[in-house]
Amino acid sequence: MSAVGRAYALPAVYQERGDSMAESTTKHGLSRRSFIKGAAAFTAAGALTGCSAQTGTLSETGEDGAGEQVPETQIFAGTCRAACMQGCLMNVHVRDGRVVRTTARDLPDPRYTRICSKGLTLPFRMYGTERLQYPMKRIGERGEGKFERISWDEAISTIAEKWQGYIDEFGPASLVKMTCGGNLGALPFSWTTLASIVGMTSIGTDFDAAHTSAISPMLGAGDMFRQQNENADLLNSKTIVSWGFNPAISHVQTMHFINEAREKGARHIVIDPVFGPTMNFADWYIPVRAGTDAVLAMSTLGVVVENNWHDTEFLKAHTEAPFLVKEDGALLRMSDLGVEPQQGDPNPTTGEPTIIDPCVVWDEKTQGAVAYTDATDPRLLDVPAVNGMAVKTEWEITLESIREYDPETAAGITGVSADDIRELARVYGEEGPVNTYNIYGFNHYFNAHQAYRAIDTLGFATGNIGKPGAATGSGNGEPYGMYNMVGIAAPKNSEGVLCANGSPVSPPISMLLDVLESGEYLGQPYPLKSVVMATLNPLTTNTDRNYTIQWLNKFEFIIVADIVMTETAKYADILLPVAHWFEVTEAHWQSTNLPFVLWQDKVADPLYESKSDVEIVRLIAEGLGHSDFPLLKNEEEFQKVLFDSEMLRQYGVTLDRLKEEKAVRHWTPDDSELIAYKDLKFATPSGRISFYRETPYKMYDVGQEVDAVRERSLAWDPPKEAWIDSEARKKFPFHCISERQRHRTHSQWQEVGYMCELYPHPVCKINPADATELGVQEGDVVKIFNDRGYAVVNALIHAGVPRKTITVSRGYEEDEFIEGHFANLTMKDYDNISRNQVFLDCAVGIERIGEGE
Repeated sequence: MSAVGRAYALPAVYQERGDSMAESTTKHGLSRRSFIKGAAAFTAAGALTGCSAQTGTLSETGEDGAGEQVPETQIFAGTCRAACMQGCLMNVHVRDGRVVRTTARDLPDPRYTRICSKGLTLPFRMYGTERLQYPMKRIGERGEGKFERISWDEAISTIAEKWQGYIDEFGPASLVKMTCGGNLGALPFSWTTLASIVGMTSIGTDFDAAHTSAISPMLGAGDMFRQQNENADLLNSKTIVSWGFNPAISHVQTMHFINEAREKGARHIVIDPVFGPTMNFADWYIPVRAGTDAVLAMSTLGVVVENNWHDTEFLKAHTEAPFLVKEDGALLRMSDLGVEPQQGDPNPTTGEPTIIDPCVVWDEKTQGAVAYTDATDPRLLDVPAVNGMAVKTEWEITLESIREYDPETAAGITGVSADDIRELARVYGEEGPVNTYNIYGFNHYFNAHQAYRAIDTLGFATGNIGKPGAATGSGNGEPYGMYNMVGIAAPKNSEGVLCANGSPVSPPISMLLDVLESGEYLGQPYPLKSVVMATLNPLTTNTDRNYTIQWLNKFEFIIVADIVMTETAKYADILLPVAHWFEVTEAHWQSTNLPFVLWQDKVADPLYESKSDVEIVRLIAEGLGHSDFPLLKNEEEFQKVLFDSEMLRQYGVTLDRLKEEKAVRHWTPDDSELIAYKDLKFATPSGRISFYRETPYKMYDVGQEVDAVRERSLAWDPPKEAWIDSEARKKFPFHCISERQRHRTHSQWQEVGYMCELYPHPVCKINPADATELGVQEGDVVKIFNDRGYAVVNALIHAGVPRKTITVSRGYEEDEFIEGHFANLTMKDYDNISRNQVFLDCAVGIERIGEGE
């Protein structure tokens, strides 16, 4: 079946009632090629039904109404709270109570004043034909999309009755809360409050997590919320390396800072397997073989050290590089030298005294082993035996771990020439300050934590951290520690008593089906019966869609709270309509681009019967007999708790000030630019950057085996499926990379007609030589498949895609594919370190099945 003009059949219950949700009979209404050929004719004929119902609400004035009085325009502050994390502040223009357009709103620092096409089209989401208008209950099969309208009273009483029954029989942990990044504002945190009050199990989506498993042991999990300096500091960099980072698509508001830095003379290097839009703004593009980033970083580091380009003084003063390690793999501590450990301050979590037993270094000045805090000039290499114990430094062990990846060997693995590896090392050694900016490009492989660890080690070893123009690591990270998250997760009742009943157990998504089928987790009874999902759409965004359907159907009772109808919403037993972002007052501080917390004015009352997350949570809590939590009274009271933070007060950030000014700097207490780790103090036990791990840092522990020796230092293992010589590639010879879309944030904006005119359906991009071998021409219909499932899409010939690799559009829903679904192809498995979905570690076959239209 062709995707061109595919109808989106709304449930008959909508049509029978004559409700406005039946105004649209097609989801997108046309294909990319048909739009290019005849958009004007289609528009004249009214064929753009996905847009027509929306554009009527946005008309400025009648064409023949020259003499009409133009209604007064009111301007409100608004924010785009999508998970692109760019955090655009905007003006929301309102006439006669209707939003007519959005424009960029000035920020206190005008360098950050920007808006993109998604922010400009937010009114179309507000007035979209796929908005959920009222509570509904399922009357067909799950996934069929047949629902019947019910009242809020019936919806809440149904939920309360079901949930109370599960609580009485199986305990409150049998109820599951799932949320993600569909709204990065403050109000969705109320679902965490509900989980705590009721005692629910919270299960995360396990997205983008390999970075955490790599960097937390290196830098510690303390107050610093991001590795990157703020984006304006990019103009102080001499070299910017976008490594696993595609800002022209995924971080468009970061891209302009990179371009402005280039105008000042900075060199922009892009390292990526696929030639994409960001490469148009690169001074040097390095095409690396997918899943081999760790090898490239380790080889580059080896050349750096060979040429003495590493920052020796930084390594001695601010890292654990000189720390000594015994032959058994344990760090040498003063207690090994007969010094009795001391008791320190109580651990804030356990209340137990901390034990002070400092690690040991070899001090050149005293020519002896001393506590690292007492050393004047610690040695990095060739330390003699200490009290008869053979020892090595962390730095020596690091160098041993990279020795096998000389440039020639690495070239055979990575596809990057030995000369280019040496030139990249020279850049790190001589063309600083260097900002190595990565996000999640290599996060979604089985070996992702190894890549992050190696790349970060390269940056730290060259001293590129803690100073203007120099930073290493992820630009994503939100300042949770500045806000009163404890007050949200452990709310107080009307008597001031803390409530922290949430279950500490959180099974990984990859094991959820097993838990649901067995009723056990880690050998203990753990029945799960009902789930409420908000701000996420796992059927589109998770790996292994067939597996997701299986675990969804194992829940006895599913509640979905959302703004629009999604393919996950079609599996709900109860659907709850959530207010649009413009219909609430909400603080927005989860932005990685902006050093500001932003304010959303309420520009209009919630349309139809939709309600804010806070109000929905309050109604459910009250239905279960929990009516004594003041923070759930309304949006204002909830956000007062969030802003009740000593750090915010020190920074002069208050809720009242934010409501008045609409944007307040919160990353720094003054107007200075944020330089991450400017004080060079780190949240590790030693206060230094750590290169070595005595024990593996596992994000989850279900008894999986881990090679503890291999995890001590840098290493590389091939990706599970993406590697050219993997077992999977012998059967399915192509590596499949999901491609983020410029016009969507994950699956959001799928209902916006203007966007769909330009990008109406997913495509597969394939190298010209591979296309020739397969007999595929531009626009042909191809089937992509493996043992997990398949997807049928149109093909685009693209010379920027490597041989034996394809890219497939990500973020599209089932009815936007000709057949199948991209998420059918990906695997649910995790590696043994990171609790992390591996979207890109995927082997597929591909075949031509027909001509394009």
